[in-house]
Amino acid sequence: GINAEYGENLNRTWDWDIFLSERFLNKTFSTEHSQLLHSSWDDVAERLVGIRITDEFLKLSAHIDRVEDRPWSMLYSENYFNEVFTREMAHRLTNIWDGISDKLVGITMTKEVIELLDYVTDKTNC
Repeated sequence: GINAEYGENLNRTWDWDIFLSERFLNKTFSTEHSQLLHSSWDDVAERLVGIRITDEFLKLSAHIDRVEDRPWSMLYSENYFNEVFTREMAHRLTNIWDGISDKLVGITMTKEVIELLDYVTDKTNC
């Protein structure tokens, strides 16, 4: 079913809060948004390989990153945090949106929708 499919893709690495930013909030999710999410990690994931993902590192990265809305907070999940970033992690990070961003096209990202998605995926990942 669709939930199992979501669950596999999510794997506790989800951060719906990215959609609370001005770029997405109360806007209808478009193909352009989908492309943006796909490509937001492509250029940076390879460069993270070999770096330990710490709180200090993430705060610095989020502060100096010129790409608005790249969801650095996703790296606080247990899959990445305090780990040394590997090629496999890079691959997972760049592919994480593939299974879901296309399904979001046409949905208006209201705060309620985001909270619902957050709640549902949280419950799925217990």
